[in-house]
Amino acid sequence: MVINMNTIHSLPIIHTTDYIVLGGGLKELAACIHLARCHKKVLLLTKETFLLEDICDRAWSVPIHPDRIKKKAEEVCYRYGIEILYQVTPLDIVRYENYSYLRIGSKAGICGIKCSDIIDGYSNRTSINNNCFYMHILDGAKICQKKLIQDPKLRTEYEISLVPGAYEEHHSLLEIRINGNRNDKSLVLWKEHCLEIFRWLKQNRAGFENAKPGRFAGTMYSSDYNYKREYKKGIEMAKLPEGNHSKPIAYYPSKKEVISIEEEPVAYNAELNLRGYDLIAAPDLSIRSLKHYDVVVVGGGTAGAMAALHAARNGLKTILLEMNHELGGTSTVGGVSTYWFGNRYRDVEEIDQRLDEIYQYYSIERKTGIWSKYDDWNPGMKSMLLEKLCLNAGVTIEYDAISCAVLRKKKYGRVTGVIAATEEGLCCYKGSYIVDATGDGDIASFAGAKSFYGSERDYATYWASLAQYPSPANYKNNFSSSLIVSDPFDYTRFIRIARLRGNTMYDHGTYVSPRESRHIQGKQVINLKDIVTYRTYEDGIYTCFSNYDPKGKVNADLVYAGVLPPQIGIQIPLRALLPVGENGEIMGGIVIAGKAISCTHNAFPSIRMQPDLMHQGTVIGILLSEAIKNRKDPLALNMGNLRRLIIETTGDLLTLPNHSMSLKEAVWCASYHDRTQWVDLEFTKKVTTPERSLQIMTADSEKIVPLLRKRFADCLNKEETLNVRRLAKYLLWHGDALGVKIMIQSILHELKSTKGLPERKGCTTCTQLLPDHGVMPEMVYELNLLAWSSNQEIMEPFALILDRLKNGARDYVDIRKGIYHYIEAFPYVAERTGNKEFISMLITLSKFEEFEEVLQNYTCHSLLTERLQYLLLSIYRAMARCAAAEGYQGLIQMLSIDSLPVSASACKELITLTGENYGLCTQHWMQWLKNNSCCLLPKLIKEKIW
Repeated sequence: MVINMNTIHSLPIIHTTDYIVLGGGLKELAACIHLARCHKKVLLLTKETFLLEDICDRAWSVPIHPDRIKKKAEEVCYRYGIEILYQVTPLDIVRYENYSYLRIGSKAGICGIKCSDIIDGYSNRTSINNNCFYMHILDGAKICQKKLIQDPKLRTEYEISLVPGAYEEHHSLLEIRINGNRNDKSLVLWKEHCLEIFRWLKQNRAGFENAKPGRFAGTMYSSDYNYKREYKKGIEMAKLPEGNHSKPIAYYPSKKEVISIEEEPVAYNAELNLRGYDLIAAPDLSIRSLKHYDVVVVGGGTAGAMAALHAARNGLKTILLEMNHELGGTSTVGGVSTYWFGNRYRDVEEIDQRLDEIYQYYSIERKTGIWSKYDDWNPGMKSMLLEKLCLNAGVTIEYDAISCAVLRKKKYGRVTGVIAATEEGLCCYKGSYIVDATGDGDIASFAGAKSFYGSERDYATYWASLAQYPSPANYKNNFSSSLIVSDPFDYTRFIRIARLRGNTMYDHGTYVSPRESRHIQGKQVINLKDIVTYRTYEDGIYTCFSNYDPKGKVNADLVYAGVLPPQIGIQIPLRALLPVGENGEIMGGIVIAGKAISCTHNAFPSIRMQPDLMHQGTVIGILLSEAIKNRKDPLALNMGNLRRLIIETTGDLLTLPNHSMSLKEAVWCASYHDRTQWVDLEFTKKVTTPERSLQIMTADSEKIVPLLRKRFADCLNKEETLNVRRLAKYLLWHGDALGVKIMIQSILHELKSTKGLPERKGCTTCTQLLPDHGVMPEMVYELNLLAWSSNQEIMEPFALILDRLKNGARDYVDIRKGIYHYIEAFPYVAERTGNKEFISMLITLSKFEEFEEVLQNYTCHSLLTERLQYLLLSIYRAMARCAAAEGYQGLIQMLSIDSLPVSASACKELITLTGENYGLCTQHWMQWLKNNSCCLLPKLIKEKIW
């Protein structure tokens, strides 16, 4: 078990360096290079997710290509050995035993960095120009140089210019500028001004008739910039004698608020303990101000913005803390500006219709999607709408706020506030309720809630994204690898690798968008069985709708047995939104919004759609208004009244189909025609009738096996061959080997009559690079079912398949060939049967050259690398569970892999198998293996994973 440590008082020292340089601009990069040339160890820290923001976020008179500049800057750092940490905020300096430690805040909570000196580039930074704003325009007239636009029909209080863009000759930047600085952070008016001018250009200027709006760019630096002067400043900063650099004075508060003695600041982080960092005792954080609200929403993304909006509309004093410069999260700054499934209730319809009104008002065309004309949107326009609605409702919005700790009651653990690093300093926002809408469960995790990261067994998540922009307007899907968001170095590793993908990109996004990360455990944990059986709850408070869309590696036995679940409605109970502590009791004062709710890795793909999470946010706003108004905790509310209010407000009827047949009827009507996969279903259809195959496979084994055996015998007598094979699979799934020999004979017959390995015949709609979606060749599903048999004869097909894998071409890209899943079938069956014959086969597989390559510890941005690492991990795990020392050795070797989700997964398996915890320390694990290699025991998987 990984120890959960409070990073405020037990400060983990995540790095030791000579110099820390704060800021990622040209001046700071110049200082880093100079110090590196002087053979100093240098760590560069920036609040952004890229370098040279003072060059990339600037409207030059000549076109620049932002992605090339960002990649080049990272390449220079790599060449000089300069370490980088992205999206971290300096807090203060701690002195401990005559050393200095910079304390930083991030999604990891609080961390420390030991250093000799600090160069603070933030204290002498060229200011961001608050009097101008920009919007990309595509397919407009060709602009060769900056061009001033003047027309009496346009408003005169600002200056309008067009600047050439770098994407292609018809790309330009629309610049608007006013006299003086704007006096608030709201971007709504600026975006509206840009859109007004854009409409005027389309109507009045030749060449702009077919123009399209691109992204907005609202944090641009002043145009008064001399890059040679900035570089020289950086060199001069670095040349100052050690100890004479400007300290980060801006992060010291001028006053300190006193926290109640009944409360304590905490920032727990279980994942940081994996690396075995040294800990030092650290003083309390210095809080600059305490602010009080009814509701504090942390995260203004898909769910958080809606939660804040509807909390405020229901009369609650609400603040929204957002780490980015805009609202919308994945749907805006994350680049995923398209709906995919999900219910569109009245609350979502309001946003869609209001956004469509903006399109119509500004004469902007939009394409019709799969479900409606509302399916796609301009990210900047949607964030503008969300901000406008929130402000009009009375929500206070704090942008660029990095929430890094919480305040909780000492006695009961109730969460009472959030501590965030802002421009003002460290502030504590207290509330009657905290809504954790970070998407990653950061706040609940800081408070000490029970959770797991990714899968219950390992740290494998569905893929994350750093948005790819082929043009300044269009997003390209880039969910392709994973990270652990609560580890600053892994967070940075992911960004650097993601930016290397897509050599032709105009730019990459600025926001890391994990499709999955933490799952915060509640009183109810939703699993895949709950979903496919249409389970409902007395405290069900909202309904989802989705296909089964696992972009990444599933581990549900149901999927490995050949079931690709249908697109259905799913009910979510309130208990899945209320975190529990280590004692299993509800913590109080905090509600989870967004995708970090209490569910299993395998249930998650069906409950993560944007419209459903928007609707969830609305429901949470309603829930908290009722809780505060009635002075009751959410679960103490009258559930009937709450559900009626949700139905009346949103139109969500909170019902699911409920007309399943008896088990006897399901078995005796079962046929080989029964559907087990729904990937070919039209996207607009919803399955509302429970399927026989799902009812049989989710039934209690003791109750259904006798019925299956009778039906099997009946079909055998009637020589209904295809029905016999289907029933044999059902029996084997339930652990009965009555028909296993028939299955094995069928598998061998197909293998011997096929050259190579049988390919998938079924549909592969929307399937990406394997192992995404669990789409496998039909034979692999049959091989996987052999995991539930102890019959020795199961080895014969595996021997044939291994020979063909060894001697044939292994194409991991061709989805129909399914080579990935043919290999994966070996460890899957091995670690469930424990058959010793598998050990030599697994050793042979582990020595394939492609696995030798992915063990090399170098940064590789190939999409296959991490996938193959997980496949190799499964091979080593199975060997270890079969009591083979080679498996333990392989897992220990994988502790050194750069990708923390992979190395941490190997570590988690070692902890599970041994009961020991040496983190990622290979030396200690090898010593353990040396001491215990003679007494290793099989540790097989017997329970099904849902």
